[in-house]
Amino acid sequence: MAPPSSTAFAYTFDRFAEILNRFNEALGLSRYTPYMQDHGGPVGFRMAMPHPDRVEALIVQDAVAHNPMTQSMSPERRSGVTAPTDTKVSTTPSWNGFILTFAV
Repeated sequence: MAPPSSTAFAYTFDRFAEILNRFNEALGLSRYTPYMQDHGGPVGFRMAMPHPDRVEALIVQDAVAHNPMTQSMSPERRSGVTAPTDTKVSTTPSWNGFILTFAV
């Protein structure tokens, strides 16, 4: 069977993250450690940002993980992305809050 066309299915990091989050929920997984490589990085980060409480650890190998990936984010999600500062990190999920939360 052929995969759906790009007009029938949104081939985006956001869509793949949504599908995988629903898959994890269907399996009853409340905690997990994503292994992210290459373009799996943006998918894994998008899975974890709305649910940081589900992430035990991150395993990242040569993954795309820089702010330009936020260009595909919705304006609402992108509004939380700012340059790092010395101020307290917001509890609202954002790129910098995510990085500071999970940085080793």
